[in-house]
Amino acid sequence: MKKRGGDYGRWFVGVCKDARQRLFDSHGVHKKGDCWIYAHAESCSVATRVRSYFVRKLGATGLKDGGEVGPDFVYAYRKAAHTRP
Repeated sequence: MKKRGGDYGRWFVGVCKDARQRLFDSHGVHKKGDCWIYAHAESCSVATRVRSYFVRKLGATGLKDGGEVGPDFVYAYRKAAHTRP
């Protein structure tokens, strides 16, 4: 994140089961041209703790879990005018 945009407030961090679907379909992130990343976590609780760290400690944007069972991917993208949220 620091290499691609520095200020954590410009980034969204979330957890889910299908990171590619969430990034590109739900949030409208462009595969080329936008800054994004995702990683598989050891467990749902680890994924949630990682997201919480970036949101609460570093100031990134993030939403509470959407009711999805067992979200074990952590994803992040730099927000742009075309991304949601």
